[in-house]
Amino acid sequence: MIHQTNRTEPSIGQQLDNLGLADALPQGHQVVQATVSLVTAEHQDGGHEIHRPIQLPYSAPGAIPVPHPHVRCVRLIFDAAQALSPSQRDRVASWLDANGIEPSRVAAGHPVTVEYKTDGQKEWGHLICFAEYYEDASGSRTFDYKTQAATVVQRCVRQSAGLEPEGSV
Repeated sequence: MIHQTNRTEPSIGQQLDNLGLADALPQGHQVVQATVSLVTAEHQDGGHEIHRPIQLPYSAPGAIPVPHPHVRCVRLIFDAAQALSPSQRDRVASWLDANGIEPSRVAAGHPVTVEYKTDGQKEWGHLICFAEYYEDASGSRTFDYKTQAATVVQRCVRQSAGLEPEGSV
């Protein structure tokens, strides 16, 4: 008599495949144990964090399953060299303002992006990333003698309002 079980958990091999960590196995072989080391990096400061290894199978107390893969995405709102029409410029300016960003301080000639994470079904952690003119205490832009241009700083702000579709403003 053959006993079949209804398996709801993906196999170790399937979990590794889902993470893009598949390895070619000889015919008839299967993965019976795996250890995945997870290292994450913060985009802004370049620092990284090494997390505890993930052991599979995860039947031992305190073990954690291989997480669903999260993909980091960057959506380009406009490129550094892109010319915007007056209606596009108004639409983007309204969006920036709705997110607490003063449009006149966003540096020309630099891209504006939205960075976020997704698992393929939902998105989260939306950050608006842009270059901003640096102003001194009196509100005047400062000059960077090395670049021979206005001083700019890279900023990322949590997005609280989405960008309206084109043609809606």
